[in-house]
Amino acid sequence: MSITRIQIDPDGDTLVILGVKQDLLCLTPPESLIEKHFLCSKKYLTLASRRAAKLFSTNFKEASREADRLYQWNFGGIFDAEAFELVLKIIHGKTRGIPQDVELDLLAGIASIVDDLECYDALSFFSQKWLLEYGWTYTLP
Repeated sequence: MSITRIQIDPDGDTLVILGVKQDLLCLTPPESLIEKHFLCSKKYLTLASRRAAKLFSTNFKEASREADRLYQWNFGGIFDAEAFELVLKIIHGKTRGIPQDVELDLLAGIASIVDDLECYDALSFFSQKWLLEYGWTYTLP
């Protein structure tokens, strides 16, 4: 298994693990699968995401530190890696380099992550800007 580590927060205490989706036609052996490990801050995650706040306030396995002294939150391979990295960067306030406009498939990937993490408020500024590029508007309730 190939692991790529990305530092969203260099002083982070949480490892968010995402399996990278492989091409269905690719007959990749399991030992060559790819995971991205995002070093993040539990504090930023729980402030931005209702799901993270619930998860880390319970007795779930993810709410306990592992041997490496990091919390580990594993998402498997359910999300697009590029969209996932953008969402984590925005949650952590690392907005330099965030694209001003995004393709629809990337926007859909971001939307599914925002919905899953329940981090609507943290992404609202960028979401509204990206939607305006397509002539769409959204008013917060």
